[in-house]
Amino acid sequence: MTLQFLKKMATLLLPIKKFNFNFEYTVHRFLVFQSLIFIVSIVPMAFIVFQNNGYIALLLTFTMAYIISVTISSFIIRHIKVGQNRFLLAVNGANDGIWDWDIQNQTVFISARFLELLGRPFEEAVIKPQEFFSFFYPADKFLINKFLKHHLIENSIFDCECRLKKKSGKLEWFNVRGQAIWDENNKALRMAGSIRDISNIKKAENQIMKKHSTMKKEILERKMAEKSLVESKKLLEIQKSELQKVNHELDNFVYTASHDLRAPLRGIMNYAQFLKEDHSTQIDKEGHQFIQKIQNNSSKMTALIEDLLSLSKMAKINNPFEQVNISDLVKDVLDRLSFDLSTHHVELKIQPSLPSIVCDRIKVTEVFANLISNAIKFSSKQNDTPVVQVKYESTPEFSVFSITDNGIGIDPQNHNDIFQLFTRVQTQEKFQGTGAGLCIVKKIIDAHEGEVWVESEMGKGATFKFTIPKNLIASTAQTA
Repeated sequence: MTLQFLKKMATLLLPIKKFNFNFEYTVHRFLVFQSLIFIVSIVPMAFIVFQNNGYIALLLTFTMAYIISVTISSFIIRHIKVGQNRFLLAVNGANDGIWDWDIQNQTVFISARFLELLGRPFEEAVIKPQEFFSFFYPADKFLINKFLKHHLIENSIFDCECRLKKKSGKLEWFNVRGQAIWDENNKALRMAGSIRDISNIKKAENQIMKKHSTMKKEILERKMAEKSLVESKKLLEIQKSELQKVNHELDNFVYTASHDLRAPLRGIMNYAQFLKEDHSTQIDKEGHQFIQKIQNNSSKMTALIEDLLSLSKMAKINNPFEQVNISDLVKDVLDRLSFDLSTHHVELKIQPSLPSIVCDRIKVTEVFANLISNAIKFSSKQNDTPVVQVKYESTPEFSVFSITDNGIGIDPQNHNDIFQLFTRVQTQEKFQGTGAGLCIVKKIIDAHEGEVWVESEMGKGATFKFTIPKNLIASTAQTA
């Protein structure tokens, strides 16, 4: 079809009747943007036998050039339009706000999303640079200018975080990025970029910083508390050492004073006895009463001194911790108290198979002796048939012993006072004693890291209980 068309064109245009057409041509077909384009290549363009052999070639060359030119122009226009459409689609669909600064013409294009992020009308606009930079918080403009200057002059990265002002006046944090293009003279022509709302990220960072600050403060306070605790421990150790020294000196004084008081006290008692025996006829009734009071008070003083010596000895000497059979220990105590038991017709109820424990045998013997002796003393005044019970129970950590009587009982408000030194809740006339016994018991149990307490009501007897830890280890004797 193309060859026939060319022949017809030559016949009409040239006054030559004979033509020898010897065309070699190739037709190229392309599909560009759904449009079919033909490009014809003719080699040689034309060959005419008789004359005017340049006209057709010239005509064909012009025609082909025209077709190709029109085709290339159409291709470029359509390609540009497609690119523009893609750019607009990307701008409108992006979550970031887009800005494009034409430095030569001093205009700034801002996308609809850019304005939406600032709470302004959602239509893209072209504004002046002054208006564009007015969106930024004044205090952050120095930072923006610094980054911008370095980017335009030194081609450094333009990426910073700053605050932009919304239409409502509220400030929000944004990440601002951009990239410029330069001409051959290194002059900036254009710069485009984006803004991204990072206010939530900043809030999260602030919360993390606050928590970090709080934790740092807590750690600092903890370190100060630990330092204070260490200093307190050091001070406590010093005070403990000083107290032990004072107690040691006090124990020595009590022991020495008590020991030294025994001799003159015995002298007083002996002289009173001499008066009573050798000069009874020369002393009237009132004189005999005075002598009896001297003897009674001397006996009380002797008992008091003996208790003080016991306390002093207990503080000075730590006997070895050893494995002790409590059944055998209680039997020895009852042998010591056999006279009181038989005199008062005491009914004993001892739990069989009492355990073996690790303890200070001598001091725990003193504990049982004190508690059983008190039970006999306070129950014999209350009943014709006093009853004393010794029981045991076990817990995972402690051996628990109890001594129960059916005596006069103890008022609950005095349960703590009775373990104080020389504290008595009964009258001296009715019940003899100095009140030091239970104090000695408590000190012994404290030394074993146990506890002692009483369960009682007035007129209902009393139960004294004490614990000995099961984790004690046999040791050697130590002297303070």
